[in-house]
Amino acid sequence: MISTFIIENYVLVRVILVVAAVAAVVLCALLVRAGRTGRRLSGVIAAVALVVVLGLTLAPDSEPTYGAGCYLQVDRFLNDEWNVILFLLPALFAVVAVRRPLLVLAGGLILSALIELVQLLTPMLGRLCDADDWLANGAGTVAGVLVAMIVAAIVERFSRRGLISPRATRRRG
Repeated sequence: MISTFIIENYVLVRVILVVAAVAAVVLCALLVRAGRTGRRLSGVIAAVALVVVLGLTLAPDSEPTYGAGCYLQVDRFLNDEWNVILFLLPALFAVVAVRRPLLVLAGGLILSALIELVQLLTPMLGRLCDADDWLANGAGTVAGVLVAMIVAAIVERFSRRGLISPRATRRRG
């Protein structure tokens, strides 16, 4: 299983995550610079990332959790980097695609809450509703939105100063 691989290769997995995060930010910058084409590609990447989110959070996991309820004690959400990362990428690329950071932020928080609600109402999935998961997903959404806004601002500033080719800024839109 993937969890066994992660545990047995802790350092390797962390290195891969850092490299992937840097690559995502670089790709984000390139897509911001690419104008309409970049927005379309960002939309595709965000949609694929959302499908992955739904697959990982709503696929049956184990035995049914009848009567399990929802774990509401908030005590470890910032230690749950996987749930943070899960929502970071869709938020990052969705901001580039729609250029509406507050809409993406609200959408990420609402989607995470809906996922937890579905997990609560469908015990046959074997998933547990957990407030920590919602908060970690929210932290990932916030991080993705902030990184996208920062990257967009930097690309815009460089293009105004002439550090990025004028043709790239004309195609923006």
